[in-house]
Amino acid sequence: MNDVRLQIGEVGEITGIRLPTLHRWLDRRVFQPSPAEIGAGTGNYRTFGRARLNQIAIAKALIEIGLPAAQSNANARLFTEQSQRGRNANEPFEAGRTLLKISKTGAEIISAPFDALLTEVCDKDGAFVIDIAPIIADVNQKLSQLTKRKLK
Repeated sequence: MNDVRLQIGEVGEITGIRLPTLHRWLDRRVFQPSPAEIGAGTGNYRTFGRARLNQIAIAKALIEIGLPAAQSNANARLFTEQSQRGRNANEPFEAGRTLLKISKTGAEIISAPFDALLTEVCDKDGAFVIDIAPIIADVNQKLSQLTKRKLK
């Protein structure tokens, strides 16, 4: 499912973002094409690859907790475009939870044990923390349903 090419309407259906909002964000360059989309050479950045689909879904979760769209997108790109020790770009950690922590000092993707307390994950000054796994699982489920519908 990593080599998908989706139209903007399909992205809206999967993420639950209205099409006028998606178009506005694209026109304002809130969501940048992923490296795979740029390398495709099609010139049509209105088609979406898996990395950008995940990026938009994560950014939507951040927007819903009150972060601005551009900042949400930049934070979501940490997951979709940057590899770390123990995980490839656009993939969760193999063991434990994959969390996006946003604090005054910046944002980072961290691996935490399933039984970790929020106080162990956050700085003493506080932070936003979201679990990326449920977001990606929801995208996977909806993408699978869409793919099955397209094959019928």
